[in-house]
Amino acid sequence: MRKQNHPFVYFFAWLIIGIFLGLSILLFRDEISVTFNQHNKAVDHDTDTPARTDNCTQNEHHGFAEAVMKATPAVVSLQTIIWSEAGTEGSNDNKITQQFLGKNSPHRPKRNAETGAGSGVIINENGYILTNYHVISKRDEIRVRLSDGKVAKAELIGSDPDTDLAVLKIELKNLPT
Repeated sequence: MRKQNHPFVYFFAWLIIGIFLGLSILLFRDEISVTFNQHNKAVDHDTDTPARTDNCTQNEHHGFAEAVMKATPAVVSLQTIIWSEAGTEGSNDNKITQQFLGKNSPHRPKRNAETGAGSGVIINENGYILTNYHVISKRDEIRVRLSDGKVAKAELIGSDPDTDLAVLKIELKNLPT
């Protein structure tokens, strides 16, 4: 059976994805905003006239987008690193390295880095960050990337494996919370 090619479907799918990403960027930059208005009209059933309600005449809901815009600066990305000794004699990585660099090359790696990723939230403007314990457990190095692109090395302040929470500290001040 011959595979059919549908270029219009692919074009339409990528167009929708592009529009969605473009609108997301505009929302993130505060160049556009989304407001949902909800009008609740109460009626006085004795006179069939609109009744006045002080709390329900017009109720504006800014929705999920506004909450995301307010919270985004306080969300950080975490990169974790576990350092280990370079591969043993029988490992495939070591065989490939020996093939290209030679057995006694000074350019062979002495340590390997196993990386992981996670996220956290800045909870204090002095650099305290709340994250999950499983993200940073048994890690040798933790780096934090802020939403503005700054990167800082983090120190583990405390953790509780039972509740899967950990508190980190970075040496930056006046951070968004």
